[in-house]
Amino acid sequence: MCLHGNIKKTERIYAISDLSINTSIKEGLALTSYESLAMGVPVVSSDVGGQKELITEDVGVIVPCFQDEKEIWNFDYSEQEVLNYVVAVQKIINNLKLYKSNCRKRILNQFTIDLMIKNMEKEFMELAQNPNKEKIENGNQLAKNTSLLKELISSYFISCQKQYEWLCDEFNTKNIHRLPMKNRALKKRRFYEHTLEYKIKHPVVVALRRIGVYEDAKRLLGI
Repeated sequence: MCLHGNIKKTERIYAISDLSINTSIKEGLALTSYESLAMGVPVVSSDVGGQKELITEDVGVIVPCFQDEKEIWNFDYSEQEVLNYVVAVQKIINNLKLYKSNCRKRILNQFTIDLMIKNMEKEFMELAQNPNKEKIENGNQLAKNTSLLKELISSYFISCQKQYEWLCDEFNTKNIHRLPMKNRALKKRRFYEHTLEYKIKHPVVVALRRIGVYEDAKRLLGI
């Protein structure tokens, strides 16, 4: 077995692969599975999230998931759990040519961007024409508890300040070169001292602004 570490040009790996194996205990729909099929690579995956909606019996094998999400650090796998993957892999290897011939067809027939846009449009039209009253009421109730949400987020920042500072320093070190400034000293000072966007990742900043705790987070982090 060879561990290559982080690889940016993943298409080169897919091109020489016979199959992909996903043993996650939590997924939505794994991008790796989608990419594998698009590159003609069959997939063996645990039965989590939406994996079985993508991986049908003609392009791979879905394996029962024996673990619960909270058991992520439990490495005491049962013999049956391991055997299920062995059997699934062997099944694909024994019929590899057939599986490979079906993989890309699966993506082109069901999971192209154009099809996803059409399906999404249908969902929006359905929601507009038949709104879910229960979910709307739940949303209204949640909107009334904004103050509580702010308090909980503030408490979290206080308890995790040291951890955030360490993560910020790591993030800053890796991304300081992205600031468009010629003066490196000024660039470094502004990067570390004046922008919360580079103290914590941008999606978090957007979320904090939307719920109105951006400035509170700056004060709590001492920025």
